[in-house]
Amino acid sequence: DGIMYDNTAPNDIITVYDGSVTNDDAVYCKNSSQITANWPTSVDNESGIKRYFVSIKDGFDNPVVSDVNIGLVLSTTIINLSLTEGVTYKTGVYAENNLGLTSTIKWSNGMIVDVSSPVSPGYVYDGLSGDAGYSSLTNTLSANWGLGYDASGIKQYWYSISTTSIVNSPKLVDWTTVYMPTQVSTFVTVTGLTLQSGVTYYFNVMTEDYAGYQSST
Repeated sequence: DGIMYDNTAPNDIITVYDGSVTNDDAVYCKNSSQITANWPTSVDNESGIKRYFVSIKDGFDNPVVSDVNIGLVLSTTIINLSLTEGVTYKTGVYAENNLGLTSTIKWSNGMIVDVSSPVSPGYVYDGLSGDAGYSSLTNTLSANWGLGYDASGIKQYWYSISTTSIVNSPKLVDWTTVYMPTQVSTFVTVTGLTLQSGVTYYFNVMTEDYAGYQSST
């Protein structure tokens, strides 16, 4: 019945995507005990693809998991890991054909582990500089605040305005983003308000990191 001749390795995998969404590359890993990756199929026109192998390394090229046989699936989640916050981890995949020849391992560009909320701004002051106690304006309020912190970086700040210092109280201005494309702003001026004489107004500010976590206020 003949024999198949195959002396060529499978095609290298074009791209390995971090995360669980097919053909979409995640930047942040929100779980410190597992990593997920997906990839398009490799091709071997002679003997066909038999299985894929997956490895994981950190951003310093230290191996975490090596050569895990996952069969013919095109995505996998490797569990029971001990990943470090703020460290980048990369997933590598290679294919093996039915004669045992293998492609070159293809590595993802990596995900940064971020499993914690960012640090809130150290202070929130009324006014654009210092900490104002009074305002003569009837339709405008301003505030400035200190920098938050997170391992993945600060994406933006959110502010709200209320008439009490209780965080979950009704808001004069509901939570609104303060985002500038070229820098993260640490001040805001809100116009178009209707302010009442003798009433104290409070700014609340929270931090959001690039992984989507938000701080307390």
